[in-house]
Amino acid sequence: MSNLSFVTHVGDGVTTQFLLAVGGDNIGYLRTNDIHAYVDGVEVTFTIELASPHIVILTDAPVDGAAILLRREMPNDVPYSDFTRGSKFSAKAMNNSFQQAL
Repeated sequence: MSNLSFVTHVGDGVTTQFLLAVGGDNIGYLRTNDIHAYVDGVEVTFTIELASPHIVILTDAPVDGAAILLRREMPNDVPYSDFTRGSKFSAKAMNNSFQQAL
């Protein structure tokens, strides 16, 4: 499962593609709409293509030396993981296991 919390980069005035800190071959069970990108503290627009889900593509290249922050922001009323694409562990099984542990 992916474990992105945040990752930082520094702009060079040219680069628009930045790596996310996720494990595995794909973005796992992260929802791409939970990913946010900030340049010098200001949220900016970006895309994530399905063919390369580890890469955030900013609309404009940040200036040289700009602080880039890519992070996952989770609403409190939304489950942490999205199992809609299938998993060996279902959301129900995970919830039942958690309840049993309690």
